[in-house]
Formats: sequence, structure tokens, C-alpha cells
Amino acid sequence: KHSTLKLTDLKLADGTVSIDAEERGNQWQIQINAKAVDSALIQKLFQPANFELKGGRINFELNASGSHALIEDFTLTTELNGLTVQTRDGRFATEKVTLESKLEAQNNKDLWQWQSHSLFKGGALYIEPLYLEADGQSMILDAQGNWNGMNKRAEIQSVSYKQGTALALSGSAIVQYEKK
Repeated sequence: KHSTLKLTDLKLADGTVSIDAEERGNQWQIQINAKAVDSALIQKLFQPANFELKGGRINFELNASGSHALIEDFTLTTELNGLTVQTRDGRFATEKVTLESKLEAQNNKDLWQWQSHSLFKGGALYIEPLYLEADGQSMILDAQGNWNGMNKRAEIQSVSYKQGTALALSGSAIVQYEKK
């Protein structure tokens, strides 16, 4: 059994989206590309939402593959250009954020192994109680770890944060959480 799907130049929120998918036997893969999607217009798709997208453009590329209904690995590359967003409770907000980010993850028997890289080029970010502003200095956040949804635990094996030449932090953590 072999199936393919290819959709190109779909219009979405003043941007374009392309989808390329293939299935061979029990294995599948998909690639989704979005360019210059207007975040304020995309907000309408997420109603009701716990956040409000107020402005900015979004580019992203998602590559995923798996077997049957299981995702085995994915890569998400995102570019935010002037994104302004705020959660309804006000605990997270951005103002005109320019950011490049890449997240890669592999599923190994329900244990997700992931690595991420984010380059924060401009704008402001508020994550209660932390406020960061890229005022002419880029900020870089690199992390890797494991996540297991079954035991509600995330292990951040390493994380490093650099703000220009002024600040460098590194560490590791284990986060135990419960779904509400």
C-alpha cells in the first residue's frame, strides 16, 4: 500500500501553507510548511483560546514520521517575526518578539528524547515573574532532555542560556507535574 498527498500554496491568514504526506505500508511521514501567516488572523482558528494573538507573522516547518498511529520523531522549526501574544491570565506575554527556534524529538517506547535551540533576536518576553528584553543583544537558549507523559515527568538533562556576552547560565532539572 502506497499513498501520497501534496497540497501547495494554500492560502491561510494572509500567508501560504504547503503539505506533503506519504504512507508506505505502516510507515508514514508528513511535512507542513507555513510562510508569513498573520498571527492575529490565525487567532480565529483557536476559539475559545487561553491566549490572544495580537500581531506578528509566523513561519514554520514541521517534519514528522511514524508507524500506524504513533509519532516516532518530529522536527519543528519556527520563525516568529514581531509576535505579540498574551495568555488570558496574564502570566505569559510577548511583545514584538523576533525568534528562531528548532525542536527535535524522538519517541522511544513512550519516552520522548528532545533537544531544542532558540535564538531570541528582538522584542520582549514575560513569563511570570521573569521579564526579558532583547535590547540589541541576542539571547540563546539550548536544552535537551526526556519527557514521559505516563509518569508526568520531564527531565531537563542540560539547559544553557546566554545573553550576549553579559550573562551565561547552565543547569539541569527534573520537573514533576500533574494535569489539571
